[in-house]
Amino acid sequence: MPADSVKEILKYASKDGPTPTIHYIDLPLTKLHYAKCGEGTPLIMVPATISRLQEWIALTQFFAKHHTVYFFELPGHGGSTAFEKPFNTQQVAETVGDFVDALGFDKVSILGFSFGGLLTMRTIYHLEDRVEKVILYAPALTKKAIILPRIRIELARILIKLLRISKIRSYFASLFKGPRSLKFLNHFLIKFGRVDSGVSLDQIREKLSDKTLEVLTYQLEEVFDLEWPIPTTKLSQTCCFGMSVNDTMLDYKTTLNELRKHFKDIRVAEFDFPYHQPPKRPTLEELKVDFMGFLELLD
Repeated sequence: MPADSVKEILKYASKDGPTPTIHYIDLPLTKLHYAKCGEGTPLIMVPATISRLQEWIALTQFFAKHHTVYFFELPGHGGSTAFEKPFNTQQVAETVGDFVDALGFDKVSILGFSFGGLLTMRTIYHLEDRVEKVILYAPALTKKAIILPRIRIELARILIKLLRISKIRSYFASLFKGPRSLKFLNHFLIKFGRVDSGVSLDQIREKLSDKTLEVLTYQLEEVFDLEWPIPTTKLSQTCCFGMSVNDTMLDYKTTLNELRKHFKDIRVAEFDFPYHQPPKRPTLEELKVDFMGFLELLD
């Protein structure tokens, strides 16, 4: 899938914030498409499911108050090339490690949100003491936290098993080109992925591909079965955790209790938003109003 133009990406950046720049970098497992913003110690933002740069470009500006922020598109999605082998989360952790090496950093901080929380935890255990600080917002960390009727989860499992088959996945990708199917997919991606609720069906058609479905399928499958072994030693990094107590997809207390199994030091910012993620693409100004309490955890 071709990358969106720099102009298309940057039109969603705020003129009142630092200006992001868009780059490519060749790594052992992929050619990574990423944005860079700000000055300071490095912060790697690990994306949620099928996030594209323009959907979270304002978030790079938001965290650029404290860091030089790097936000990439997952291999196989947007402008990042797919892995040669089938997508899996351990490869993402290895890719982040390769990215950190290529940028020349000894240590970095890591940020993850939603399904990116799973990828962030994989990355932390891969990089170990090269991670300085961990920032997590509404992270998907355990199947026990998922707030969905069991019947919906089981139906999703059946669909996921079908989509693991390449020919069926390709068929679904072509099937979802029709207007009715796109409306269904739009609702699904708003609920489970990261798609602006105001996005046009044409935009969804443009971003849908066999590889995008592969990324989404693998992550959903892993999250629905996710159960971390209890670590023998807790992580020494400070974890800055934010989440709404009214999250519509993940249970707040279950998620926080899972984090306490992994981290000694957790700083918490509690919100009361009636959603899992913002229902539309957030602006820098909206982030400053709604999430300044989260940013203050980093001071």
